[in-house]
Formats: sequence, C-alpha cells, structure tokens
Amino acid sequence: MASEAQDPPANEDLLANAVAFLIDGGDYEAAQVLLACEAVHLRGYAEYDTGRVIRMEATVIGPRAVYDAVEQLNAWDDWNNPPHGIGADMLRALNACTGREHDVDRLTAAVRGPGAFPDWRKELDEAARQVVHNQATGEATRILHWNTMRYRSQSEIRIAKALEAAGVMFFPNCRARLPIGGDKLGNREPDFLVFADGRCGILEVDGDPWHPPERAAQEHERDRLFRRQGLMVERYSADRCFESPDAVVAEFMTLLRKG
Repeated sequence: MASEAQDPPANEDLLANAVAFLIDGGDYEAAQVLLACEAVHLRGYAEYDTGRVIRMEATVIGPRAVYDAVEQLNAWDDWNNPPHGIGADMLRALNACTGREHDVDRLTAAVRGPGAFPDWRKELDEAARQVVHNQATGEATRILHWNTMRYRSQSEIRIAKALEAAGVMFFPNCRARLPIGGDKLGNREPDFLVFADGRCGILEVDGDPWHPPERAAQEHERDRLFRRQGLMVERYSADRCFESPDAVVAEFMTLLRKG
C-alpha cells in the first residue's frame, strides 16, 4: 500500500532550511538573497503519473534583488544546459528542502516594498530623480533595501535596525571624498558613519561578500585614511553583527562616547 504523502515544511522552516542548504554548499550570494525574503508560499499544481509526487510552484516575497534573480532564472531559454545563477540556486535549495513527495520545479517572485510611510511621495520623488547616487554603489544583486536605503547584507540591515533602536544618527554606505596622499583626494565608502554627542565614528561589518579576507590590506589602508581625519574605526564580524546587533551597537557607542 502506498504511503501517504507528507506535507512540505512550514514556510518559515522552509526558508531557514533552504538558506542553510545554500550556506553548506558555499552558495553565499544566493543565501543572502533568499535571506532577504519575507516569506515563501508553496502551491501544488499537478501530479506525476504515479500520483505520489506533487509538482509545486514556490513564490518568494522580498525586495527587488529577489525578483531580479527569479526573473533571470525564468528567462533562461537554453534548456539543453541546466540553468545557473542565483535564481537557479534558490530553486534547487527550496526543492531539496521540501521532501521526496514534492517536486518544486517552478519559482516566481513578488516584490514587497516599504509601503506608505510619512512623506513617502516626497522621498520617493527625490529618489526617482537621482540618476547618480553615492550610497551603497555596486551590483544590483548584492543590494538590499530597508527604510528606502541600500545595504549589501542582512548583517548590515540588522546593525541599521539596532542603530535606529538606539536613537542615534547614522549614514549607511555613503561615499566620502578624502585625502589619499599628497594633494590627491579619492572616494572611500564606510559601512556606517555614526554620530552621537558631538562625536563621529565608523562601524565596519567584516566578513560579508563586500569585505572578503583577500581585501584585508585595502581595508586597513582605508581605515588609516579615515583615522587621519580624526575618525574612530571599529570592525565587527558579520556573524556577530547578524546574531547580536544590539550588543555590537552598544559596545561601539560606548567606545565612541569615550573618544
């Protein structure tokens, strides 16, 4: 007698399992994009001839980067070769974590924006008029959004939320012009420029894709340039920023206020 098909994991469990699957396989960029999703919804739409395997469609809900990754997957037209890229990695992870009785072979996306907020028309109109910006520049697939600002990782977003909860002024991922040698000036971008009680310091999130170990020498040189301008620079691991953002911010603010 055929065994009864088991239900797939709950949405939150499925997201967590799929992200862990990607991290275990070293697919860190896809893991970051999937982490940006607020939810995933499964819908069965057919059965294989055996009647024992349910074909399913997964819909992930998140920011623009999630939508773009899924659109790239669904635009793939060379089915003689397996699709590749972030969207394909996400689909593979979701399918791997739903169980043998379910085959997730479709992936769609819905964008979840910030919704209406105070003065949203004015702020979004100003943003729409900016052809060039100086905030979190880089590849679109690495950019996440929170409160209409741009971030490169969930660790950065968690630090931003902790800074906001602490009620301090901060600038995330904003480019600066500063002396880099002789009479030359150059562009440098700190992760967080933080102000409190008349003091200013920089909080850096280490270990994210934007700060790989092989760039350590460049990162230290950048720190030296900022310190020459009288700025405190403190670095924290991405893991710690993700797991304990409030503790990181509390420690940083104590150091900043001590001067």
